[in-house]
Amino acid sequence: DSFLSVVLKYRCQILFTTRSKLDEYCTLPLKEIEDMNALFQLASVFYSEADTYRATVEKIIETVHSHTFAVELAAKLLENGISTPDQLLTRLQVEKASFHNEDKIKIIKDGQSSKATYYSHIHTLFSLYTLSLKQQDILCNMCFLPSTGISARIFAKWLELPTLNEINDLVETGFVQTTTRRTISLHPMIQEITLSETKPSV
Repeated sequence: DSFLSVVLKYRCQILFTTRSKLDEYCTLPLKEIEDMNALFQLASVFYSEADTYRATVEKIIETVHSHTFAVELAAKLLENGISTPDQLLTRLQVEKASFHNEDKIKIIKDGQSSKATYYSHIHTLFSLYTLSLKQQDILCNMCFLPSTGISARIFAKWLELPTLNEINDLVETGFVQTTTRRTISLHPMIQEITLSETKPSV
């Protein structure tokens, strides 16, 4: 962020997203979407059979506390056929119940120290994917990338991947993000989980 002071000097209006509390600036707290119909529509974009299992999908949305990224990952997981809606709901409910018996990771969100139910939901969804060793290696190496991302082709060449297939599969799951400039990056929450799971080092 060495350029931040330069940008601020030009008196631009800048919108930052952060989990930190910044008292000296105007802040707009972003909360979860509360409209179940909107959240169900979001799930439907990624899960073609959402209407067939609407009641269960809505329970899944409630169980992950309406966090949009968790809803997206859950829907993609269902679309890939890795779990049935009932299996996924049961797994999430079991994980939710276990919060009361285990030490909980804490995160800072909107200036409040809170138990990381969101992190745990994402971690559970992440663990349900049976990622190949190559995909795990890709995610591990992506932890070193800047948040702005890198060209998918350059990254694949660096890892000596013969094709972009493994990377494209990770894009399909939602773990790897892409931009219109054909760059790839890790979602910040996936990066945190990958760091804790794979412990990359140089």
